[in-house]
Amino acid sequence: MKIKIMKDELLSYIQPLITVVPSKNVMPLLTNFLIVAKEEESIIDITTTDLSMSVSVEISANVLESGTVAVSAKNFTEIINSLPDKEIDIFTDNEFLRIECLKSNFNLIVSDHSQFPLIPKLDLTNSNVFPAAQIKKMISLVEFAVATDTKRAVFNGVSWTINPDKQIMAATDGKKIAEATFIHENGIEETKSYILATKTLSFLIKIISDDDDQLDAILEDKRVMFHYKNYTIFSHLLTGVYPDYNRAIPIDHDKTLVINRAELINAVKRVSLMASYEIFSMRFEISKDTLKIFTKSREQGEAKEDITNITYEGDDLIIAFNYKYLLQVLNVMYSEEVIFKFKKSKTPVLLFNKTESENFNSRFLLMPLNKA
Repeated sequence: MKIKIMKDELLSYIQPLITVVPSKNVMPLLTNFLIVAKEEESIIDITTTDLSMSVSVEISANVLESGTVAVSAKNFTEIINSLPDKEIDIFTDNEFLRIECLKSNFNLIVSDHSQFPLIPKLDLTNSNVFPAAQIKKMISLVEFAVATDTKRAVFNGVSWTINPDKQIMAATDGKKIAEATFIHENGIEETKSYILATKTLSFLIKIISDDDDQLDAILEDKRVMFHYKNYTIFSHLLTGVYPDYNRAIPIDHDKTLVINRAELINAVKRVSLMASYEIFSMRFEISKDTLKIFTKSREQGEAKEDITNITYEGDDLIIAFNYKYLLQVLNVMYSEEVIFKFKKSKTPVLLFNKTESENFNSRFLLMPLNKA
């Protein structure tokens, strides 16, 4: 193998790849990148896998000699990142992969690449095509609500339902629900539902730009394949039936609060400085003209702040939130003003962006704390 490539070009592709490498060393070979250089095509193909998810990327390069090696992904990435922004020479020399740039020289020990797990071949014949930027937006709106510690594996993923005229992504951990809906004709003949692994979705967020690009997807019963620009991602789907979270969403709320999102975020952050380290409780006292935010703790003291720039319809209400959960919701919302829908102090609260596009909308549910 013998390659010449610019440092920035190579680094921009391998930095997302390193996040796929398993943190726990189950199989030593899985901590490696598999690098395949193809002289005739003038490309290098770099692959990584944790067995549940595999990613490969094709990179244009000056390939002087074809070859295949497996090397430590961590060491390879750190070395490339440390080099000056110049052309890099990469070539094999017996049991080493040599990396040279100006006066810097590294010799990386290679592994037996023949034992590297086989990756399925790319075939986009029957793929579905989706607007990549919209998929990224949906993921970014719901990913935070995925459960991180539960015995039911389905809660550790994102529900993805594709209808002929729309698609819906949703996630819940029992304390909050996030849902995003993208309305468009997508070529799907019948409704299908999948549970996507969050690691796969996090990777998609890293590589998808905000440009008007397409994301190809091949959806099977147990796995999904995505193709975006130079990247190909294979991922196992989570098995099971996602819970019907719609049953938890109330429809008879009679109190409405409209408030500036940025102003509320800043106020919550300030008042939270005095919140309890254990329950993160914050009380909202809502009346026609004012939202009073209050918190106290034995360890810190207390804090309160009034927000008068609000619109509120309904009877006065006192309600308490886990302010960390509240901020998680507010931080992914995108409208200048947000809408809260209330019923009672112990009833789930609904949040909406005040401004939505015709083909995209989202909603959120947040469980209040028992004691206000």
